Amino acid sequence: MVDWLQGVLALLAGRNDLSAEAIRLARLLRDLMTPNLPAEATGLLALMLLHEARRDTRLDADGIVVLLDEQDRSRWDRELIAEGISLVNAALRGGEPLADLLPAEP
Repeated sequence: MVDWLQGVLALLAGRNDLSAEAIRLARLLRDLMTPNLPAEATGLLALMLLHEARRDTRLDADGIVVLLDEQDRSRWDRELIAEGISLVNAALRGGEPLADLLPAEP
């Protein structure tokens, strides 16, 4: 699932309308799956929100990628970050570890 999502997020990098629609659909998916909500649905939305929070800082004025540690963090969307972190925590409380969302342990 992560490979698919990374491809989608790359496609959405310059498309605010598509990104907003993807997030809307992820929210809808969670709503439709309640009360038997799998942690993966919550984790997916969290990942999308955390990625979206940095949208305006990922590219410079010339469209060149700005590395994470060079991004202007004051421009990150704090509300989306807070929601994304809250959803990550909810997903992790939801049961089994989310293999697709967590980095592999060495």
